Amino acid sequence: GRQTGKIESAGTGKFMKNTVLISAIYSVEGPAGSPFEVFFRNMAAGLNKNSGETGWAAQIIGKAGVRAAVPGCGDVFSPPPSMSAGKKMRAALDGFKRKLGHEKFISDYSAKLREYADTLASAEVIHSHDVQALLALKKAGLGGAAALCFTPGALSRFARGAGAPAWLAEEERAALAAADFILAPSRDYIKMLEGAYGPLKQPYVILPGLEDEKYLRTGALRRKLGVPETALLAAAFCGSEPEEDAGFFMESFAAARKRAGEKLFAAAMAECTPVLKEKVSALGLENSFFFLPPGQAARGEVLAEADVFFSALKCPSLDMGAIEALRAGLAVAAADDSWNAEAAGYGEAAMLFKAGDAASAGLALADLALHPPALIHFSSKARDYFMAQYTLEAFALRAAAAYGDMLVNFA
Repeated sequence: GRQTGKIESAGTGKFMKNTVLISAIYSVEGPAGSPFEVFFRNMAAGLNKNSGETGWAAQIIGKAGVRAAVPGCGDVFSPPPSMSAGKKMRAALDGFKRKLGHEKFISDYSAKLREYADTLASAEVIHSHDVQALLALKKAGLGGAAALCFTPGALSRFARGAGAPAWLAEEERAALAAADFILAPSRDYIKMLEGAYGPLKQPYVILPGLEDEKYLRTGALRRKLGVPETALLAAAFCGSEPEEDAGFFMESFAAARKRAGEKLFAAAMAECTPVLKEKVSALGLENSFFFLPPGQAARGEVLAEADVFFSALKCPSLDMGAIEALRAGLAVAAADDSWNAEAAGYGEAAMLFKAGDAASAGLALADLALHPPALIHFSSKARDYFMAQYTLEAFALRAAAAYGDMLVNFA
C-alpha cells in the first residue's frame, strides 16, 4: 500500500523513494524566486535527473505563476496566487498576525494541502522550508508515516531580526519542535539557529548545487562602465543590508586601490542610496567604483566580465553568489566567517580575509590584482571546486544520502 502513487523508475517496475518538497507561500515574488526556493527547485531537479543513481524522486507543492517546471516532477502542484500573503507581510510585518487573521490562514492553508493528500501520503519524506506550511501540515494531519524535515527559510530572517514580532520567533520555535529533522544549507546556518533556539534535534547540512552554465564575456559591461579590458574588475552581490555590504566592499576596495593603483575597478550589485553615493565621493572612487541595479538576470553578465568575486555578507544567508562565482571560474575573496567562505571550502577555493576588517579585505584584493599567479591559482581552483562539489548531481547525492539516513533514524 505504501507504493501507491509512487513514481516508477524508467519502466523497470520498481518504485523509487519519494520526497515532497513544500515551497514557501510567503517568500517574495520574483521570476527567480527566493534563494530557498532555488535551493528546493535545484534539489528536486537534481534528484529527478539522477534518480537512477540515487533511488529518489521529488515532487513540489508550491506557489503558482512564477515557478518554472522542474524536470521529472510531472505537474508542479501549485496553490493559487490568492494564497500568497507576501505583499501584506511586507506592507505591515508588525501587524501581520492581526491583519491577516493568522489562525484562519493556517486553517485555510491546511485545507489547501488536503487537496494534495494522495501526493503527500506517497512520500517517505516531506520537506518544507515554510514555517506556516509545516504547521498547516501538522494541523491537517497529512503525510501519513512520512518523516517530516524542516529547513527554516522564508520567515526565519524576520523571526530573528531586531524588532520582529515575538510571535514569529514562537512560530519558528514551534516548527522546529514539530519537525522530525532539521536540514540547513550550511553549518553556519545551523550555528545561527542554535544560537537563537538552542540545540537542534538531528540537524543535517546539505550544501546546495547549481546547473552548470558558461558565461561569455562580450565586453559590453566594461565599455559601459569605462573599465579597460586589461584592468581587473572585482564584483560583489550585496545582500539584504546593501548599505552595510556595499559600504564595506567600498572601504575594502579603497584600501586595495592604494596598493594596486588604477588597474583595479569594482562593481557592486546594489542600489546606490544617498548614503552610498556620499561615501563614494568621500573616498574619491567616482570613476572606479560602480553600482549596478540588482537583478538575477544581470548576474551572469557581471560574472562574465569580472575577474574577482568579493563576499563579505555578515549574516549566514543562503546567498548563491560565491557558488555562481566558482561556476564562472572567478577568484573568490571572502570573509573568513561568512557563508561564502564555507561555500568555497574555507580557503580551499577562495582567498580569505578577516571578517569586518577592510584593511585585511583590501590586502586580499590587492594581492589578487598584483600577483597573476595567485589570480590564476584561485580562478582554476574555483572551477574545479564547483565541478567537484556543486553540480546538480553532487547536490542530489548529498540530498539522497541525508534523506536515506533520516529514514534509518526515523524508523
